[in-house]
Amino acid sequence: VWRDRLFFFANFERTHRSSETPPFRVFVPSPLFVASLPQGSIAEKVMRQFPPPDGEPLPRDHPYFGYVVGRDVVLPSLVRDTLGLGRLDYSSLDGRDRFTARYSFSQSTAEDFLFSVYPDLNAPLVIRGQNLALNYTRELGGGSNELKFGYGRNTTRFLRPHPEVPILLTNDGVSLPGSETAFDYDFQDSSVHILDNFSRLTGRHALVLGAELRLARHDSLTDPAHDGFYNFNSVFDFFFDNPRLLFISLNRLTAGIPAEADYRRQYLQKDFGIFLQDNIQLTPRLTLNLGLRYENFGVPNPREASRDFNFVLGDGAAPGERIAAGGLAEGTLFGTDRNNIAPRFGFALDLLGDRSTVVRGGYGLYYDRIFNNIWLDARNNNFTLQALINSPDRDPQFQFSIPASDGVFPVSRLQSATTVLVDNAIRTPYSQSWFVGVQREVTPNLIAEVSHAGSLGRKLVTADLLNRAFSVPLAERLLGRYNPDFGDISYRANQGLSNFLALEVSLNRRWSSGVQFQVSYTYSRTRDMQSDPLVQPGLSAQKTATSNLASDAFFQIKNGFTRQFDPRADYGRSDFDQTHNLVFSSVAQSPRFNGWLRFLSYWQAAALVGIRSGFPFSVHTGRSCDAPDTPIEECRSRSPETGGLLVRNRADFVGESYDEAFLDSRPGVPGGALLLDQSKFRPPVGNRIGNLPRNVFRGPGFWNMDFGLSRSIAFPRLGEQGRIQLRAEVFNLFNHTNLNNPDRSLESPTFGEATFGRRGFGSTQISAAPLDEQPRRVQLALKVVF
Repeated sequence: VWRDRLFFFANFERTHRSSETPPFRVFVPSPLFVASLPQGSIAEKVMRQFPPPDGEPLPRDHPYFGYVVGRDVVLPSLVRDTLGLGRLDYSSLDGRDRFTARYSFSQSTAEDFLFSVYPDLNAPLVIRGQNLALNYTRELGGGSNELKFGYGRNTTRFLRPHPEVPILLTNDGVSLPGSETAFDYDFQDSSVHILDNFSRLTGRHALVLGAELRLARHDSLTDPAHDGFYNFNSVFDFFFDNPRLLFISLNRLTAGIPAEADYRRQYLQKDFGIFLQDNIQLTPRLTLNLGLRYENFGVPNPREASRDFNFVLGDGAAPGERIAAGGLAEGTLFGTDRNNIAPRFGFALDLLGDRSTVVRGGYGLYYDRIFNNIWLDARNNNFTLQALINSPDRDPQFQFSIPASDGVFPVSRLQSATTVLVDNAIRTPYSQSWFVGVQREVTPNLIAEVSHAGSLGRKLVTADLLNRAFSVPLAERLLGRYNPDFGDISYRANQGLSNFLALEVSLNRRWSSGVQFQVSYTYSRTRDMQSDPLVQPGLSAQKTATSNLASDAFFQIKNGFTRQFDPRADYGRSDFDQTHNLVFSSVAQSPRFNGWLRFLSYWQAAALVGIRSGFPFSVHTGRSCDAPDTPIEECRSRSPETGGLLVRNRADFVGESYDEAFLDSRPGVPGGALLLDQSKFRPPVGNRIGNLPRNVFRGPGFWNMDFGLSRSIAFPRLGEQGRIQLRAEVFNLFNHTNLNNPDRSLESPTFGEATFGRRGFGSTQISAAPLDEQPRRVQLALKVVF
């Protein structure tokens, strides 16, 4: 825009991706059914507003003939991705002042994320991100000062269409109107980040001093069962406005219909940090890096009408006594940790003085803010899922109405739901991390490196289930809970730790003579007590938006240690631990040929190969045996007398070595292979944890190869840099299908079976997709550069 002073850049991309599932059969009311509905009934009003799609008649001998039709339906998937980016750069004439501004926008819209065969009941999932960054650098005081400003805003949202219409479910499988999801999901996070760094060179020292301020604002809405869902024994009960059950969310304090404020949360959190670092050139061969950082992550302060209720422990000598004396109380969930002082140290040494061999190392203490989902689940304390029943032998508990909240009769006793207890004394998790490595230049273009890395995680946030049933004798308290007024209590606290050690070896050839490659191998081990505190489905971790709608999974958070108060019993391999990880990548270009072979010139081939160990797992059981010699078929689900139920207890292993758990051959089963020998496992005796550590077995390994081939052809008509590029890329070149971990539930009819098509680890965020294995895909591209 202004020669050597002002520049701009802009980019816009739009991508559409569409697919659909194989057809599946649905059954809906027929036109005769709709025409026969009693005038003025609720069913008639709903079906007139949302007429069912056409379908094929059922066989004449079917009891629903004439009243229900069948239809083959495919579940469509259309995702539209939009990305925009703009950047502006300015430099003063003398170069002492430099300014950069950048704005980016991205949006991904998944149409029909909430799917229904009825019109006007589909809704999209929209994920949107915006980011503004400003950077001003100026020479100042013999050094350089850099001032940064950032603003980001991210939203993830899907909303139930026609929320006045509750979910309508029938036990005979006939689909009725109403959105197929039981909740709205609306998360919006915005943040302001201001950072200032001052750096100066003085003698042997390179000093850097900085400070930063972060203001984070969080707004969210999750309202499971807010609109309710009715259950009918059959479609004919719907015909006569006669539902059997109503599931609806109620306020735990008032027993009434919750207000929106009970579901919505709005917070403001203020973080700040300061740091000082000195890079010292002690000798021409030795450099030291010394640093100190202080972090203050603040606490989430409620805004607007947000009210947090936390379970507060009462007085008592033992944990059970404190739970028995505890209850819900309004207030701040936890306090500020002001002790986050983090030293850093590093060095680099030219070992032989010829710059061919370098030894590097470092150590640091690193703090990690407590992520939002840990404390956002406290909103679960505001409501419970109430099951209301209408039956001939008891007084009705609700009246069929739309909206469902208008027909709820006063409730005398609320049903229990999991209560969240965020430890008021929770502290910032941290890790001690270190690294030491040797790098050697074997040839001018070939570098070998051997290094060791490690990390110790401490005060990690975990989730446990307290107040479990059968914690005390049944004769003393209802269901044997310490506090009979509450169900399970999800305890969020600093009970976790982790240990990571790794040996890393790599060989890297720089681009030379048309070839470059890198091979990297990591031998590592990772241990912890709990790899994800929110791995079970709950308010923050829904497996899918349209499953288990009539269950209490939205209100029951089930992740915890095997035995309450005993996190060390679950110390073992991390769920994501991989002992061996080998990755090879290469790029090679053909030389220039003359004559009739010139079409072979300048082709470029690339390959990426990954070979990795499988993920660890445990074998679980929900049964127990009365004695060691009890036949397995007589072992049963048995409640302990005291001590509390065990969660996902591990089975006893009766083999001599761990290899005996796996079959010598892999017999084929539908969709996979059978890996485990069921005879090598049995339920433990009594209320005892199984005899093996957590995650002691390891599943099948993984390998995959991607390959690409491309060629650029000069095209002078497009200018000096004009060229046309042809590309062919193949993902999963050999179409190799890896195996998942086997079914680990000892009582499952598919125990030990591993399915083909490995799935990666998902996220507790509903907007994130897991890294799932894909079949072979071939991508062809034509690119024009000018």
